[in-house]
Amino acid sequence: MKLINFNKNKFLAIGLMSGTSLDGVDVAIGEYDYGQYRLRFFLTYPYPEDLKHRILQNSSPATSDVQSICGLNVEIAYIYVDAIKEALKQAEIPLEKIAFISSHGQTIWHNPNQKDGHASSTMQIGDANVLSYEFNKPVIYDFRLMDMASGGSGAPLIPIVDRMLFNSEKENILATNIGGIANTTFLGKDGTVLAFDTGPGNMLIDGAMRLLFRKPYDYEGKIASEGKVLNRLLEKLLSDDYFLLPPPKSTGREVYNEKYLQEAIDFGLALEGAKKRDIIATLTEFTAQTIIDQQKRFFPPTSKMIVSGGGSKNKHLMNRLRELFSRSVLTSEELGINSDAKEALGFMILGHLRLLNRPGNVPSATGAKESVCLGSIVLPPKV
Repeated sequence: MKLINFNKNKFLAIGLMSGTSLDGVDVAIGEYDYGQYRLRFFLTYPYPEDLKHRILQNSSPATSDVQSICGLNVEIAYIYVDAIKEALKQAEIPLEKIAFISSHGQTIWHNPNQKDGHASSTMQIGDANVLSYEFNKPVIYDFRLMDMASGGSGAPLIPIVDRMLFNSEKENILATNIGGIANTTFLGKDGTVLAFDTGPGNMLIDGAMRLLFRKPYDYEGKIASEGKVLNRLLEKLLSDDYFLLPPPKSTGREVYNEKYLQEAIDFGLALEGAKKRDIIATLTEFTAQTIIDQQKRFFPPTSKMIVSGGGSKNKHLMNRLRELFSRSVLTSEELGINSDAKEALGFMILGHLRLLNRPGNVPSATGAKESVCLGSIVLPPKV
């Protein structure tokens, strides 16, 4: 197939990422220039509140239904279409300049561990055919499935990008992304790459902010900084067996869902003297402690941590990471890499690797039997 021999030395392409935080879809217009990837433009295109609610509803076995999921698969794709058009308009880049589109899709279920007796599986929706038809471009999608077919957990998939962006031959480095879920990559100076999901990132904090304060998130961690940690609630959260499991491992909304969050809130508010802001403080501490505990528990010593994702803007969370890590903690912004755009740009890079027929997974991170090419390809429908 001709498109597999994609050997252009310079081009622009689009990467799409919509994560478990459900803020919307991140659109990265990336440039490849003789071996170097860089970001040309980025925006987050928000989901309508009604759509966000229906995605949440259909991310739970108790409230989902097949007809709704089928419809959402197409509806989300048209949101992606609008997001791409808006990004191209703001960036003043004509569509003709775009070589391909690479889309992670919206995860509604991720089960790498045969949960409830079901086969290990994952599902990301947002029909790639709609994107290919609307823009007449090749679209790469369904990145997690081949890794799972080869025995992996389908996550995390960004470690190969972390290696390209942050690897050092002088020191061991941690690259931590705090989105809805937090994941971390160990980049050894000897070339070792290890990675896994440490647990919840912003997901529980944002969910609690919506329920308790009618706000989408805790701006700069201000509410958390005004609260106190409820130790009994924190101990309960930290008792999750996931934190004892050795990597490779991954997790998501199938565990840290609305039911989990409501039980945590109810338990916390039942404690004597507990206030709503204390719930936010405790959930933020939970995220910080699990990130650091998991790194110390399963990785060799490191001298530096680079943080990206929405969590890097939470000043209180970042302060706690610095206190717990007790070594250098930087944001990717400080290194010139947009912290919000990293994952969307990462999937643009993974799409390029697929078109080059090069592996995109890191078996030491996902548990796959071997390195494999990731992603399916929809070819442009019109010649």
